[in-house]
Amino acid sequence: LSAGDAVRARSILDPALRAHPQESRFHVMAAALSAAEGAVADAVAHLWRGLAAEPRSALVRSELLRAVVAPGADPGEVDKNFALDSGERQTGASLELIRADHRARYAMAARWVRQRFGTPRRLAGIDAFCGNGYGSRMLCDLAGVRMVGLDGSAEAIALAERSYGSHRAVFGHALFPFQLAAGLFDFAISFESIEHVDDPLGDRKSVV
Repeated sequence: LSAGDAVRARSILDPALRAHPQESRFHVMAAALSAAEGAVADAVAHLWRGLAAEPRSALVRSELLRAVVAPGADPGEVDKNFALDSGERQTGASLELIRADHRARYAMAARWVRQRFGTPRRLAGIDAFCGNGYGSRMLCDLAGVRMVGLDGSAEAIALAERSYGSHRAVFGHALFPFQLAAGLFDFAISFESIEHVDDPLGDRKSVV
């Protein structure tokens, strides 16, 4: 967009957003406009507002993921067992079906976030290697933060979106090493993951 086109687009879009703040598609358009202007943080803020308006919008959820994470390795090039039933993953579709010791780790993380940030409701965190998403959702519920969970298992992410996705929890399939957009996350969580990374001391630039 040229500067003039952007101004004209905003003159049309801003009144529409004020009149219809619950219309998620307007937030997506506002996000696209902000991204075109190089304001990625503003674009992501619009997408979170779009999710608040329509939590299950596939369009908003996919656009949010596209804005924050760049694809990693090609799944066909990675020799790992990413199956949900590999024995390495929690598979419960509700919290009471998750092992207590696993839930305790995320409860500890939620306490840390609250103690570290005070009132963290507008903060966003990344849960790298999130598995089926129960922990990300726990952080949302216990600390009030927004979470993006990423995992190399497409099956686990499908379960995460289905069972634990919300207007504050979004899950995406991404194989490590992946790249995150800079400056969009206030903290990172990653449990039971280092032993599954082939080169944990390698390219540190791959993770924010």
